[in-house]
Amino acid sequence: MPSENNLRQALEDVRAAYRLLYAYQRRTLDTISLVIDQFPDRTFYQWSNLLCDMPPARGKTPFGRWTWDFMPLYNTSFLFTKGGDASNYPQQGDWLLEVKLGTDSGHAEFWGRSTEPSIADLGDVADTKSILSLIVWKCVETFPKNSNWYNDVWYAHPWPSMDVIEAGNAAVVADGKIHSFQVDTLLEELEDRASVIRFTSAAKATFASALDMNLA
Repeated sequence: MPSENNLRQALEDVRAAYRLLYAYQRRTLDTISLVIDQFPDRTFYQWSNLLCDMPPARGKTPFGRWTWDFMPLYNTSFLFTKGGDASNYPQQGDWLLEVKLGTDSGHAEFWGRSTEPSIADLGDVADTKSILSLIVWKCVETFPKNSNWYNDVWYAHPWPSMDVIEAGNAAVVADGKIHSFQVDTLLEELEDRASVIRFTSAAKATFASALDMNLA
């Protein structure tokens, strides 16, 4: 067991880490809000932890859950659709915008694992990256009336391959009724308001060209 002094120091480190985490999450949410401001016709739709479950509701026990379930902003996607009554229904020509936050590229995708992955699986922080991705999912055919963007598009279709993107060969993913394209940037490059707007403007131009869209 750790000595009393060691435990005291460890708890001080924990309190310092929470302060740092708060500042990171506040800045990240503000950055994503600024990104979305550049897409004025999109409105918030859903958000989801990419790697594990969301935190349990207040009436459900937190004990026995993965520790990762309590870190929903660690790797998260925020989804945005057009406003109005049909915002949940994928129709030809419409599109879903995903803002994907990857706090640490060292993680392994662990959907479906029966045992909780260790923090040691992430590797050295100096060898990993923090990445913000913008992904457009364009509907090229209207889906059946009972379909929705979350279950029938975002959850059911593949993301562009990171191997392809990192090799500089990003291409449109054509999967059935959906065409998608992804643009990435390092979070460290979004250092101020001007850099966020510059990245978003470039991404919009890329989407317009790659997916034949009008993104004024």
